[in-house]
Amino acid sequence: MRNHSVLLLLGLTAVPLGAQPVPAKPEQRFKAIWEPVNVKADITLFDVLFVSEEVGWVAAGSNEIAGGVILHTRDAGATWTAQYGDPQSSDRAVRSLRFVNERTGWATQGTGGSARLLRTTDGQNWEQAGSIAEHYKDYAFTSPTHGLVVEARTISVTNDSGQSWKRVAACQTQAEVDGLVRQIGCEFSALHFPTPETGYAVAFSSELPRMFIVFKTGDGGASWQVKPVPAGQDTRDARDVFFTSANTGFVRVGYPDSGRLYRTDDGGQTWRGIGGSPGARIKFTDPEVAWSFHYSKMSYTTDGGSRWNSRTFRFPATVWEFSLPSRRRGFVCGEHGMVYRYRIVPETYSAPGMLDAPMMPARTTKQGGGAGND
Repeated sequence: MRNHSVLLLLGLTAVPLGAQPVPAKPEQRFKAIWEPVNVKADITLFDVLFVSEEVGWVAAGSNEIAGGVILHTRDAGATWTAQYGDPQSSDRAVRSLRFVNERTGWATQGTGGSARLLRTTDGQNWEQAGSIAEHYKDYAFTSPTHGLVVEARTISVTNDSGQSWKRVAACQTQAEVDGLVRQIGCEFSALHFPTPETGYAVAFSSELPRMFIVFKTGDGGASWQVKPVPAGQDTRDARDVFFTSANTGFVRVGYPDSGRLYRTDDGGQTWRGIGGSPGARIKFTDPEVAWSFHYSKMSYTTDGGSRWNSRTFRFPATVWEFSLPSRRRGFVCGEHGMVYRYRIVPETYSAPGMLDAPMMPARTTKQGGGAGND
């Protein structure tokens, strides 16, 4: 008993009289916002591309046919520096940014004939690497030297960064029409390469109004296989294709605000329609999260494209393009130098011009990496 009493007294005297428990620190809450990081010039930003949360470019012009310029930021849009062109020049607008890493990228600039293909190899200085078809539909690079372009009816490949191009495929397929097998012509609209070897191009044909046509390559574009895909609606506006892996991807048919999305998980062998009608172009930052825009309406998915939600924002100008470098950082651009930055901030944060935005879910360690370019 004596020993127990001593232990009890020691336990009692270990806590000072009047001491109170330390309150738990309140959990910090966060929210998602859009905030302006505008370019201070009255120009139209036709494209935006960020290779990280901080480093990005915009391609612009004072209008469609003048003032072509490329601007760069290293601080997520807080400051912008001109790297190419002059908003007061007579050169046409710059468009269509493509990057394969933080230093190597391309852009196009119209001339009235074949467009200039501009290139940077250090992320700072731009030169004309070659030319590209005036009315190209889409283009992509899979390495600093290897690229592809789709025109209305052809796919061409370059192995010298755009100095020269070689046609490798024509847009045509065989299909049964009224019980007869016919050779059908078509028009390309977009392409995407989820890996350097595997790529897809989407096309449509007025002769097959309820089919879209998928071209696939497994050798970097040297050869292509073609597959007409039945669809439940008019597909003469099949305009977008994006793959999150060599086998899983999406094609949008119809108009951006009323069309339909089709998905494949077996490399284009089979397709199924899914709910939702995202905007003009779909961009995934990882296999789960993607955005799309149509004017000021944002569509997004957080489950790999199975379900889509949408929000409309009161941006001060129409959204022309967007970039999604990560789940917690995105950018939209448009007329009059408008750039809005999406980010996650403390709940108490406030800034002039700020708009509320939907919160993207936190990324888990089990998810794969995102797409490196548009």
